[in-house]
Amino acid sequence: MSYQPGDIVNGHVLGADNQWHPLPADATQRIPTTPPTTQLPAQPGGYPAQPGGYPARPGGPQPPKPVYRRGWFWAVVVVGLLGAGMVVGIVLVGRVVRDRVDDVSRAISSITVPAATPRPSATSRPSGVATPKPSSAAPASVAPVGSTVHDGSFDFTVTGVDCTRTTLGTGALAQTADGHYCLVDVDIANVGTHSDSFLVVLQSALSAKGEPLDADPAVLLLDGAHVTVQLSAGQRGHAVIVFDTPDGGLSEVVLTGDVLSDGVRVKVG
Repeated sequence: MSYQPGDIVNGHVLGADNQWHPLPADATQRIPTTPPTTQLPAQPGGYPAQPGGYPARPGGPQPPKPVYRRGWFWAVVVVGLLGAGMVVGIVLVGRVVRDRVDDVSRAISSITVPAATPRPSATSRPSGVATPKPSSAAPASVAPVGSTVHDGSFDFTVTGVDCTRTTLGTGALAQTADGHYCLVDVDIANVGTHSDSFLVVLQSALSAKGEPLDADPAVLLLDGAHVTVQLSAGQRGHAVIVFDTPDGGLSEVVLTGDVLSDGVRVKVG
């Protein structure tokens, strides 16, 4: 700090000769004052202090943003979550379909039809009892396709047969037939007096060469298809039955409304 002639400090005045001289007793002292300021104190290096304790460095390098504050980081996170959700959804759908097919297969294998009671032989009949003559009854008749047949609580009408498909389902859920898939469309009417279920997976058929076939659980891969059709008394419905035919065709379909009956035969080929 520099002083000018005439400045007064501690009872002395600076003279024109740049020497300090004592003030006379009646002299009025001038007490220098420091004007108030609201500026922050200067920091080393000549830069004013900044909030947070960091000096400003005009034109200097700035610290990089954290990764989680960058736009591309959240875009990657969102895309990753969507992809993971799609994979999980596909896996869950595949498991549900596989579990349903397994359940149907177990249900089919667990159903047992009571064995027919053997007839007594002619040699075991008591004496005096006449031996009946062999029956001349004709075998069960086969109804033509398009006609209405009855079994259990239901009337059935086969409305169409399609044996042109070799695969069912799409993508990872697709299944391929050993030969050809035959899809049999059946109209159903509950003509009984109570609600009853038509079990699609319990139906059977004969291939074009007469080989017995069971309904295929691959029906679950068809849109809108079911393994059971529940109908109230008087209600009508529709079902699709799937058969995997090694020779690519069907000769007959056997429709069963009562699991204890032999069903009714419909000629389709």
